[in-house]
Amino acid sequence: ILSYLKAGGKIVVCGMNPAVYQVDTITRQVTGLDFSSAQRTLGIHYNYNDTRAFNGYYPATPTKEGVQWGLKTGYVSRLGQPDNAVDIVLMRDETGKATSWVKLYGGPEGSGFVQTWLLPVTLKNIEELKNVAEYGF
Repeated sequence: ILSYLKAGGKIVVCGMNPAVYQVDTITRQVTGLDFSSAQRTLGIHYNYNDTRAFNGYYPATPTKEGVQWGLKTGYVSRLGQPDNAVDIVLMRDETGKATSWVKLYGGPEGSGFVQTWLLPVTLKNIEELKNVAEYGF
């Protein structure tokens, strides 16, 4: 995955970062969360390796960069990150943390690992998520 991102690829995650899931290799069932695995595999650091990493649910609104990427509507989000943990902040929550963001790996504009959220209440924003996914390409 990291070599794909470093070669200019783009991954858009619309929920929990899949790198944090611990999966039983036989049953294929999720058995836990390991936020430190995102650091090892993608260089994405979460402040805690337990449920404190969720940081609560807070209203978030698009930043100037988020609007450029195609976001228009705010929504309630989680897993807020400090600015120094990400490269581009697309949405910021009311506590000032980045809830939708981009981690760059040296590719062209619009590439990298993109964290967004698609929840049942945000399905009306699917066009905005499409804009984010297509940004730069």
